[in-house]
Amino acid sequence: MVRAHLSRPWTSVAPPSCNILIDTCHYVATLPNGTKSRRWTSSRSCGHGIGQRSCHAPAYVHKAKIKVASMLKKVGIALFAAAVITVAVIYVMVPDEAALKSLIVERVSGQTGREVKVGAVSFSLDGKAKLVVQDLSIANAAWAREPVLLRASRVEVVVELMPLLEQQLHMRDARADNITVNLERGKNGERSWVFKQAAGDDVAPASRLDRLTVFNLALNYFASGEALRTEIAEVSLNQSAGSPTVQNIALSGTLGGTTIQVNGTLDGLARFAQQEGPLDAKLNATFDQLSVNVDGTLSQSSQLFVVQAEGKLPKALVSSELPVTASANVDLKWPRVNATDLKFEALKSRGVGDVLLDLSRDKPHVSGSLVFSELRLSSAEDSKPGPRIFSEQPVDFSALRTFDGDLVVNAAKVIADPPFNNFSAKAVLRNGELQLSNMIAKTLGGTVAGSATVFAKAPQYALSVNLELDGLAASALSDLAAGPLDGEIALSARGNSPAEWAATSNGQFRAGLGKGRIRARTADTLTGGVMAIFDALTKNSEWVELNCAVMSFDLKKGKAVSNALVADMSNATLVGEGYVNLGKEELALLIKPHPKGVTLNVAVPLRVTGPIRNPQYALDEAAAARRVGGVLASIVFPPALIAAFADIGYESSGCLPGEAAQSTASAAAAGAKIASDASATAAKAAGAAANEAGKILDEAGKVTGQAAKSASDAAIKAGKVVGKAVNSTLREVGKGLKSIFGN
Repeated sequence: MVRAHLSRPWTSVAPPSCNILIDTCHYVATLPNGTKSRRWTSSRSCGHGIGQRSCHAPAYVHKAKIKVASMLKKVGIALFAAAVITVAVIYVMVPDEAALKSLIVERVSGQTGREVKVGAVSFSLDGKAKLVVQDLSIANAAWAREPVLLRASRVEVVVELMPLLEQQLHMRDARADNITVNLERGKNGERSWVFKQAAGDDVAPASRLDRLTVFNLALNYFASGEALRTEIAEVSLNQSAGSPTVQNIALSGTLGGTTIQVNGTLDGLARFAQQEGPLDAKLNATFDQLSVNVDGTLSQSSQLFVVQAEGKLPKALVSSELPVTASANVDLKWPRVNATDLKFEALKSRGVGDVLLDLSRDKPHVSGSLVFSELRLSSAEDSKPGPRIFSEQPVDFSALRTFDGDLVVNAAKVIADPPFNNFSAKAVLRNGELQLSNMIAKTLGGTVAGSATVFAKAPQYALSVNLELDGLAASALSDLAAGPLDGEIALSARGNSPAEWAATSNGQFRAGLGKGRIRARTADTLTGGVMAIFDALTKNSEWVELNCAVMSFDLKKGKAVSNALVADMSNATLVGEGYVNLGKEELALLIKPHPKGVTLNVAVPLRVTGPIRNPQYALDEAAAARRVGGVLASIVFPPALIAAFADIGYESSGCLPGEAAQSTASAAAAGAKIASDASATAAKAAGAAANEAGKILDEAGKVTGQAAKSASDAAIKAGKVVGKAVNSTLREVGKGLKSIFGN
């Protein structure tokens, strides 16, 4: 009984006292906190006869204390020995390095079906069972350009101990450093990261991984010869405490020089990877100043994401930072992504649409329709005049080589110079060649229709444009003239900037201005001051009546040479020739005026030269002195020259004669009037003028007949561009013009 009580941690036992009356000894034990505990009595006698004797603690009390201490010491030694033995047994049972390598290779190769190589492998029990693998590599697909799919310099894994003792690999926590991943899409749409499980292997299912952290990840993606490289400083996946299937993701790095961050949750990543269920994602990604929110469900059969984006497009995607806001319902059925109810705003352009992205082809293919309420192609800064008409700033079309597409584009309003309304076009993009067809738009009070092609395959871009102008308001182009403008433009060019396109352009430009008006000061300049002399005829009006104007230029290597340049006003007729150098932005024109009802000596030719933006005007008196008499009869109103435009839709210009004979008679009457005026000045000059006028009138009659026939033939050809007959007519007119302006 005493030993049982002494097994408690008594600090001391008080000396016993003897009770002679009952002949017993009493003991009091004291606890470590100083409290005296229970009392008990011993059965031994403490008295012998009469009187009291002192009691002493029995010897077995001291022996009990010694035995307890000894027992505790032995237990501690036993426990320590057991721990040492356990650790020793674990180390004995854990596979050696060669066996661990074999285990890792077997497990990873079985999951991927690829060749796996590992370097040094070590195992430690530093609080947790850790497995460290050096120089791990997994082979890429046989057809891939890069032989290695994944390479890691170091992988540290916390494993479950008991399965490891049975040579099974169950991971709970993993960390990888200096990882390189090479992903590639093949020509037939195959993907290098899709694995085939090794045939005949009984592979254990993937174990739960509570945490994965990767440092210094280089991710390379190759497709159609293009490479996209991403560097990620850190990415982590953590098991959520609230759900065994939810992973918290955090990522930071760079994409093409653009800083990226991704935060959010993934629910069902493991089951989705094994095609056993959907993946729910709630993510926020930041690309510089662009924020993208993803909230939706991804499944193997029917996949839906809701995406919202707001901020600025990073420079990795565009040449400059563009503010953008967008949202869409994304139906993802790999490898196709269908974005419906797409709403976006970028660079103050707003639109909606439905777009299908197909990733199964050699290049990503985009199809669908986009409708812009406002499409901005230029800004206020772009509209400011620069040192050149055609900018030398390079235009980057390289993005057209990265994808193909079929889109229908409509825009209620296009902000450009000039602006457009009700724009529509069909866009087809193949291998860097963009074709815009069925293009039509309202602008400058009229309509522009046609097609355009951009060739972005070569290092130097190429352009081709075919446009028809119908009813444009000349006053919207310049405040110097007013009237309806019709025309045709057929141009091709090469280069990487508008300046290079202008310098290399080839093609034709033809236009006709119908009945309208021209400012008096402009008419005065073009007629060499004649209009100022006859100011009374204009009644001091700001405007001069314009019957018509026609022009035709042929372009070759940026130089536009006129083959017809005529304007007929109420008080004068102008005929010109010359060229405009678009590359140098210079012009050199000779304009021959003839005021109606004015003697010949005041009709002085005008030379217009210098920069297009700031031309210089100078009178050419020497040219006026050469055969100025009767020659002018053929240019007062040259019907053959005007008739050449009958087959390109300028009937409304007012320049076409009703009948060829009437036009010839008008020319003859004008010639006679000029001859009469000339004779009043000098008989010799009048005679020479009359003879010259007769020759020119005869030639004019022939030319007029040819022109009428050409117009009839052109009408039969349903508006085709001038044929050989018209070209012949223009050559004959050109001969007449050369006799006027000299060789």
